Amino acid sequence: MVGYDNLSAIPRWLSDALCRLATGGGFATRELYTDTDEALFDFQRPVILTGIEELAVRGDLADRSLLVDLAALDDTARRDEASFWTAYEAAQPRLLGALLDATSTALRRLPEVRLERLPRLADFAMWVVAAAPSLGMDPDDFLKAYEQNRAAANAMAVEALPVASLVHRFTQQHQSWTGTATQLLAALNQTAPADIDRRARTWPKTAKALSDALRRSQPNLAKVGVRVTFSRSRDTRTLELEWVGDAASPASPASHTAPEQAQRGDAARDARVTHEPGPASPRDPASPPASPPGNRPDLHEQPHGDAGDAGDAPIPTGSNGDGAHPPAWSCDRCGSQTTYPRVATYPHTACGGIWQPTQTT
Repeated sequence: MVGYDNLSAIPRWLSDALCRLATGGGFATRELYTDTDEALFDFQRPVILTGIEELAVRGDLADRSLLVDLAALDDTARRDEASFWTAYEAAQPRLLGALLDATSTALRRLPEVRLERLPRLADFAMWVVAAAPSLGMDPDDFLKAYEQNRAAANAMAVEALPVASLVHRFTQQHQSWTGTATQLLAALNQTAPADIDRRARTWPKTAKALSDALRRSQPNLAKVGVRVTFSRSRDTRTLELEWVGDAASPASPASHTAPEQAQRGDAARDARVTHEPGPASPRDPASPPASPPGNRPDLHEQPHGDAGDAGDAPIPTGSNGDGAHPPAWSCDRCGSQTTYPRVATYPHTACGGIWQPTQTT
C-alpha cells in the first residue's frame, strides 16, 4: 500500500506515475556498477491520497479513483491516542474476521458473478459484487453507488480544467458545432467569462494545446453529455462537438443466476441454508425415498423433518413462505434493511448489529 498524506496538489508527472502504479506498469534500467546487465521492474499497488483540496483533478487519475469525503470532526468527537488504540485493539479481531469472511465469500462467488456491463476498474467491481453478501450490502446497491462515485469524479475532472468546463457550457448552448481547433479556440476566447483567467497555464494558447486538452478530457466530457469527435481530411483537421445530454448510463444489475446457497460439505454454511432453490445434492442411500411429486407441489410446504427431499430446508424466520414477497431483515442497531438471506446470516459490518426479520410467517 502506497500512501501520500496531507497533499495540497499533485503535479502532472506524479499523476501520470500514480495511474501507471494503479493499473500496473514497469521500466527497465541498467544495474548499478555494470555495463551490460539490465534490471526490469514491474509494479502494481493500491494508493491512498489524502488532502483537504481536490487531488485527482486530471481525468485519467480521476477515472481510476474512488472519492471519499470525510466530514470535519466535531470537538466533542475527538479522542486521545491512548483510548483510540485501546478501542482499535479490542475491535481488531472482529475487523480481521470480517475481512476474512469477505475474502472467502468473494473467492467462492467470483467465478459465478456476471455483470451485464463492465464498469471502469472491472475486476474491482466484480470482486466487491462477489463479496457483497458478507459486507452487509446488496450487489446492486454497490454498483449504483460506484456509478455515482465515478460520475462525481468525472464532473470534478471537467470542472478542474477551465477549457473543459467552458467546452461543456459552449456545447450545451450550441447543441452541435463543427470546425477546426483554431476556430474553436477563437470562439472560446470570445465567450470565456470573466472568472476564467486566459493567462493561466491551464488555458490553451495554441490550437495544438486545445486539441491535446480535448483529447485528454474526451472520456470525462462524454460522461457529462459532450461528444467530441476528431476527424482528418486531406487538407484540414476538424473536430465536432455534439450535446447528447446526460450520457452516463445506469449501473448494470448483478446477475442473480448463481445460487446464493452454501456449498455442500461445509457444516457451518449448511446450517444456514436459506429458502432459495438450488440443485439437489446426491442422495444418501440410507435415506428414505423422496416424497411423491404429486403430494406436495410446493417445496416450501414440506414438513421440516422430511429428509427425503434434498431441496427442502426450513423456511427462514421472516419469510412469508408463499414466495410472493421476499423476506426482509432490519438491523437492530442502525435500522438498515436487506432482502438478501445470506446478508442476514452475518452481523451488520457497518455497526455490528444483528439482522432481525421484519416479516413474520
